[in-house]
Amino acid sequence: MAVVSIMNNQSRYRRPISRPDRLNESDGDLWLFQSPDSGRKFRDSDGSDNELALEDLVTCCVDGSSPHSCSLQTCERVTINVSGQYYETWASILNKHPTTLLGNPRKRIRFFDKDRGEYFFDRHRPTFESIFNYYQYGGKLRRPEPVPDDIFLRELDFYQIEKEKIELYKKEEGYVSEKMVLPENPCKRKIWLLMEYPETSFAAYVIAIVSVVITVLSIILFCVETVPWLSSHDCVNGKPNFADPYFILETLCTAWFTYEVFIRLFSCPSKIKYFKDFQNLVDITAVIPYYVTLSNLLSPDGCDGDSAGTSLAFLRVIRLVRIFKLTKHSAGLQVLILTFKASIEGLLLFLVALFVCILLFSSAIYFAELSQPDSQITSIPDAFWWAVITMEDLVTCCVDGSSPHSCSLQTCERVTINVSGQYYETWASILNKHPTTLLGNPRKRIRFFDKDRGEYFFDRHRPTFESIFNYYQYGGKLRRPEPVPDDIFLRELDFYQIEKEKIELYKKEEGYVSEKMVLPENPCKRKIWLLMEYPETSFAAYVIAIVSVVITVLSIILFCVETVPWLSSHDCVNGKPNFADPYFILETLCTAWFTYEVFIRLFSCPSKIKYFKDFQNLVDITAVIPYYVTLSNLLSPDGCDGDSAGTSLAFLRVIRLVRIFKLTKHSAGLQVLILTFKASIEGLLLFLVALFVCILLFSSAIYFAELSQPDSQITSIPDAFWWAVITMTTVGYGDKYPVGILGKIIGSIAALTGVLTLAIPVPIITENFNKFYAHKTGRVKQALIRYLVIKKSVVVWVGLVAYIAAY
Repeated sequence: MAVVSIMNNQSRYRRPISRPDRLNESDGDLWLFQSPDSGRKFRDSDGSDNELALEDLVTCCVDGSSPHSCSLQTCERVTINVSGQYYETWASILNKHPTTLLGNPRKRIRFFDKDRGEYFFDRHRPTFESIFNYYQYGGKLRRPEPVPDDIFLRELDFYQIEKEKIELYKKEEGYVSEKMVLPENPCKRKIWLLMEYPETSFAAYVIAIVSVVITVLSIILFCVETVPWLSSHDCVNGKPNFADPYFILETLCTAWFTYEVFIRLFSCPSKIKYFKDFQNLVDITAVIPYYVTLSNLLSPDGCDGDSAGTSLAFLRVIRLVRIFKLTKHSAGLQVLILTFKASIEGLLLFLVALFVCILLFSSAIYFAELSQPDSQITSIPDAFWWAVITMEDLVTCCVDGSSPHSCSLQTCERVTINVSGQYYETWASILNKHPTTLLGNPRKRIRFFDKDRGEYFFDRHRPTFESIFNYYQYGGKLRRPEPVPDDIFLRELDFYQIEKEKIELYKKEEGYVSEKMVLPENPCKRKIWLLMEYPETSFAAYVIAIVSVVITVLSIILFCVETVPWLSSHDCVNGKPNFADPYFILETLCTAWFTYEVFIRLFSCPSKIKYFKDFQNLVDITAVIPYYVTLSNLLSPDGCDGDSAGTSLAFLRVIRLVRIFKLTKHSAGLQVLILTFKASIEGLLLFLVALFVCILLFSSAIYFAELSQPDSQITSIPDAFWWAVITMTTVGYGDKYPVGILGKIIGSIAALTGVLTLAIPVPIITENFNKFYAHKTGRVKQALIRYLVIKKSVVVWVGLVAYIAAY
């Protein structure tokens, strides 16, 4: 009689197929058996027999498309235990991938536990879920959303998944191949490393820097030579002007670019791949305009006005491709190109939808305005420009390797951990790598050991332990699961006694700000420092913070109001300082408070060096300097001279604007914003690089497109920068706009590109803001609670003293 147990998902252990003499009816599991007289039946724990089609039960042999001809007698069922999580499948399913660890019986046998009849792997559990599906459903790799890339790839390498499958997964995930293909010739190999891989040597890094500098210089020349009052002529008196500074600089730049082209072509590993590479085509295209221009100037009729002007204008446009040379040395631009390349289908869908909408609305507006005598829409194509600009404003609303241990089943002790009913299994040697933690120290964890069940039991938060368990398995890297709140996660880390430096590193990565209170050793200075720096420590400190905020706000209001013409006053009256001016009196009071804050903080601070390194303290010092400079200027003999006084005071008023940053000392919201932009600096720089490239492209394109228009408003490429910025940022002041058809097409593309470019930093800033806001508001609430407790105790003591005094 063939017997198999079908266990529920909560069971800890799976029994292998056996042939017992009688059925154990005391077990509450479902048992399938082959009865000689009644055919296929199943018996439940109540002892009742029921008819069952065996084919319905063996569909676990399915290979992803259709069930195979497998029976319980011919298929071996394999039980896999991954750190306490159990999986069962048919051996035939695994054996379809014979080169992998699980698919090769000889490879996987060393992980077999004879006593328990299972294969045990002390590996990452969430990743194995994907690997298990890989075997069941035709070898398709899908990374689970919460699993980091590095862990997923490490697990794929451990289970020896086929290289071509991993490469396919990397390609779908957008990985860039970093395989270094080198020439066989030693001399060419050295040259190729110098030109292509700046990270390989200092000389290669210097060459890369020189290339970037020359490329940027060439782009600047390209823009500056279009400015009318800075432009020069290629021909003077019918002869080429080889003494022109622009021509000399362009010759030097082109000489370097030509050198790069030939040296790369000489040393490249494959000539065919060289000409297929987009970067190399850019390098070649970047030098062609110079040589064509030079041959044109040296020809007999090269300085004829019409031919020279037409050819040179066209060649200047071609030189614009040099901006793409920057992508060779800019990781940010490479990321942008890969992003747009991977998003090409979505972008095409967006453009198709936009084209349909533009066509619909331009047609509708044309017929709607047809009967209006003063209508500006003369045709449907003419309405395209209106539709693009109108819809572009609407679109912006939507933008918003190896095993971790060398352990064998015979030499290592296996530990079972039960966390509120969720089981985990690992080797004791893995836990013992962190001897200062609760689980890593046998003496600490022994008090949680259940001798009857042979397991460690913890009545703790289960989702958090998944991350802590991975921390032990993968070198002490803490990653908070997405649904787990910060306070619970930190509380669990504290319970399991995770190393302090690891927790501090986690807090730093998560955007926590250090709350360590550094105090002076002197008792008197300590009290003063607490009063000035920590409003939550006492009621008096809270009052001082409120006063500081009020005076700062008053100072900012004065700064704004005194610029209103009908409310302004004069610093000097009849050639003498006007010390009776109300603005001067209020400014003096504000500055006196700011000066008091500076000196009292400087006197009581724990460290003078750290004091001057703190941005907030530098703001405090800068906030008082303008007043004293202004006062000394007014008290000087010629302080009330019109020109000198006006110039100096206007400059000093601008410096006073830094007082607004004093509010960050007492405003959690402003601190969150500063931390957000600080953490998002890489994303913002990437956005600025992308914006700069687009501005340069579109300003150059609009300049040459509008060059032949008599009423063009674009006089040079630098002049077109303003138009490009206003168009791409969807502001559209309307002071500059294209006139010609080609210019309007370029303007439409610029507006649409601006919408996509503006979307780059949004998710980065949003993610960091949410992270910092959650941390900061939590601390503010705690500080408010502490303050209310302090305030309540103060009120109680005051009431008690008043009661005693009264009686």
